[in-house]
Amino acid sequence: MIEKIKDTVTIDDILNRLSLSTNQSGNTTYLNERCPIGECGKKNKNHTFQIYYDTNTFYCWSCHSTGDIVDFVSAYNKCDKSEAIKWICKEFNIPYDSSSLAGFEGIYRYGKEQLLSNKQSKEYLYLKRRGYKDDEINGME
Repeated sequence: MIEKIKDTVTIDDILNRLSLSTNQSGNTTYLNERCPIGECGKKNKNHTFQIYYDTNTFYCWSCHSTGDIVDFVSAYNKCDKSEAIKWICKEFNIPYDSSSLAGFEGIYRYGKEQLLSNKQSKEYLYLKRRGYKDDEINGME
């Protein structure tokens, strides 16, 4: 289902649906607004949110948020990935099949539990070195 969504909907489709406009500067495309998903958008006055149409991805040079269309919708709507997928399906008239996501959600929950249960893992220690608090790690999607 996720592949069907990514094959059908582009990041430009998502941005247009959310009324977010872009600006082309040479070969680089930025949002006209500040970062719409991170806290940096409230602080940073520069246009740091870059769009990559060739890969259907984004990157914010300020808060380092990155991902694909599902990641963007999840962060923008402040919801988990399964809710982001439901939103995309509804907005773009794609049939939603919850059975195809059951395994995805289980794997996600298992990975998150493993990260939080092993405070000596290299992944957990990396996030702590980057300044993340436990409640922030727990809230990551």
